[in-house]
Amino acid sequence: LARAGQTALSLRYEDLQDIEVINGVIDYLGSPHRLTRPERSLKRQNPEPLDAKVTDMDAVRSAVSGLDPFGLDHLPPTAPARGPAVPSYVACPKTGLLYLPMEGPNPDPILDWMAALDGVAPGDLVRNMRQKQLRAWRATHPDARCFTVIRHPVARAFTAFRTRVLPSGLQAYAELRHGMRTAYRVPLPDSYPSPDVTPDEVAEAFRQFLRFLKPNLAAQTSLRIDAVWASQMTVLQGMAQVALPDRVLRAGPTLEAELDALAASLGRPAPDLPVVFGSEDLSALYTPDMENAARSAYGRDYAAFGFGDWTPGA
Repeated sequence: LARAGQTALSLRYEDLQDIEVINGVIDYLGSPHRLTRPERSLKRQNPEPLDAKVTDMDAVRSAVSGLDPFGLDHLPPTAPARGPAVPSYVACPKTGLLYLPMEGPNPDPILDWMAALDGVAPGDLVRNMRQKQLRAWRATHPDARCFTVIRHPVARAFTAFRTRVLPSGLQAYAELRHGMRTAYRVPLPDSYPSPDVTPDEVAEAFRQFLRFLKPNLAAQTSLRIDAVWASQMTVLQGMAQVALPDRVLRAGPTLEAELDALAASLGRPAPDLPVVFGSEDLSALYTPDMENAARSAYGRDYAAFGFGDWTPGA
């Protein structure tokens, strides 16, 4: 009914004797016919009140009172669902290893590690698959492992801010940048990189960007929720529609050990290659109020993954 732009009609027995109501129903159903008078032979069956027909009417009333036919207690999801984003998945051509990336860092250090593990160049990794190609790859790698890497919300948001929002020359983010500045008062500089922009101005812009993320991630702004700063819990739920990760690794001091264990589970020697998600610039800017703003915006991620406060190297 909603898709057709229609509404439901509620009819009572007494309406069956109202010719205007009946012809209105006929018109609603799309019929050109009209009646000139109501049907005289209609007879209501079992006209007694309901409590005369039901022996345990009090129990019926008690049961029905708990129903919510109008959905008044329904809570909409705090963030729109995301699809699986299969074209972003990356697989090794030889080793049965599939990486489901959380979009953000560019270049992604995991890709160099995968290429070294497989003994190929990074450009030889399998990319830009559709679901059909992904199924074909999995058919040829029946014992494949798939994994993803999550990051601390503050570090993830800072990467999005530093690489997509702060620079003024990215056409794909020009509209988002303009909307943040004009409608949501994020104090982004007119031009960046620029020697005229101080670290304090960058820190304040990032602080306000984190505050903008709270309504944005709850779909309460007119700007899209970009994949580069979307909730990692929401992204993970989208991945699960196609491929649920065997392992959810965490960027930080333990990541290399976890990658070594992943390589060992595949019977492969781990490459001697450091895997670092850079957030060095954040150390000079980080303040507790940034953490509080991130917790307010990414409450689901903090709760689901058990994140503490950000520390350098996380």
